[in-house]
Amino acid sequence: DTTVDDIARAAHVAKGTVYLYYRSKDEILRQLLESDLAELRGATLPAIADAGSFEDRMRRYVTATLEFFERKRDLIEHCQLELGPDARRKVKVILGQLYREQTEAWTQVLRYAAADGTVSAGDVEGIAAHLVGMARGLALQRLAGWCQDPIDVCATRASGLLWKGLATR
Repeated sequence: DTTVDDIARAAHVAKGTVYLYYRSKDEILRQLLESDLAELRGATLPAIADAGSFEDRMRRYVTATLEFFERKRDLIEHCQLELGPDARRKVKVILGQLYREQTEAWTQVLRYAAADGTVSAGDVEGIAAHLVGMARGLALQRLAGWCQDPIDVCATRASGLLWKGLATR
């Protein structure tokens, strides 16, 4: 039930000043989310692309994802409650694009790893999508309070499990 009055009061400006920059509360929240999703992109894509073993990349990626959701916990929960249907659709499109970019980055890594025999060859696009979905799922579990372990423990456990499933035998 946050209002533009509440936002103006928290920002120490007049309500009219808020409307000089934003048409609605949804627009404020959408812009915040867009900025945050750019931050998530900047944290996760390099974690995938940077040098290191496949397992190290997975651990860095999962860690970056979990750390982001932990830092942004209040905003994410707030936006889930406050965003209207139109703003939700716009954010969903932006989030979908980010997940596609992450999936494409993992697909590239998996192709190289399959070519050099590091991982078993298979449906690399499907596996990449599952890697992205798993990290998002872990983050949502943490938001829901289902996982209380420290982020490094969660990331190490998840990447180890994924590595066992992907590594060549």
